[in-house]
Amino acid sequence: MGRNISRRITSVLVLHSLLWLSCSSSPPRGQSEQEGPFRIRYSAGPAGGVGILDVARERGLLERENLEIEFLHGDQHYQPIMDRLEDATADMAQNASSHALIRIEQGIDMVIFMGGRMGVSNVLLAQPELKGYSDLKGKKIGCSGLTGQDCFIMRRMMARNGIKESEFEIVYGFNTMARYYALQNREIDATIFSSPARMDPNDNFTQVDHAPKYVPEKFQFSVAMARRSWAEANRHTLVRFIRVYVETLDWISQPENKTAAVELIARLGGTDITAAEQRLINLINRHNPKARIDMEGLQAVMENLAEFGVLPQPIPPIEKYVDLSYYREAVRE
Repeated sequence: MGRNISRRITSVLVLHSLLWLSCSSSPPRGQSEQEGPFRIRYSAGPAGGVGILDVARERGLLERENLEIEFLHGDQHYQPIMDRLEDATADMAQNASSHALIRIEQGIDMVIFMGGRMGVSNVLLAQPELKGYSDLKGKKIGCSGLTGQDCFIMRRMMARNGIKESEFEIVYGFNTMARYYALQNREIDATIFSSPARMDPNDNFTQVDHAPKYVPEKFQFSVAMARRSWAEANRHTLVRFIRVYVETLDWISQPENKTAAVELIARLGGTDITAAEQRLINLINRHNPKARIDMEGLQAVMENLAEFGVLPQPIPPIEKYVDLSYYREAVRE
């Protein structure tokens, strides 16, 4: 009898101890992931134009995933967008893949986690009196910056056509439309321009050449990137973000959703249906299907950068720059 009571007392004490430990210990990782809200500081260019995340918010997907996104808008030029990541005042951004690759190679806290736009549409524009590559010798050519994708493409175009870099001047620091206005004002003689559709039809600039024939068809022009330390510490937040982004891109890409998507974009942007339709096309064309990273396309960008000595040769493994685990967890690949 006494032995049975002793066993019962011991069992009760063990159970009490286990309950006390479970209550006083830190909550498991899975439990913390159910809390929130999950905040993201998103480095972006100037506000304007309906984007994927605007559609996601309107459709309730950000609320469903308990995500709060703070858009840090600024100049359209790439530098402040990337600076915010470097100085840890932002958590993620979308920009040209060259910006991320070069910074990661330099040891900066950054990782690529999702794809963006494939291919290029750039055209090399010059003043009307400049008719070809030979006319560009000794001239000023505008591009975005030292790590800008457009600059490396322009340099390849010039080299392939026999123009040495010592034979022209590169003028850095212009965003897309600033380069165009600088060309209009004759502040520069030529530029690599990424938006032919935005050209003024009254301008008679010479289209010296087109960039697509100088890069592979698979060329991962832009990507989504984050601070690597932030991504590792906030894995569940990044996974939720990717899930929302891919789901929204899927939705606007489906033909049966076109009417609803156009109407939503028109309402959010305060535009007419025609403008909203064009915006929808731009959003879809700006992304790979499901916002995947095309690894072959990213390898092509890396080879282009290695050609100019900003990535080492032999080229490091692509895994140095990319972590697909977040994307795979989000889309259950």
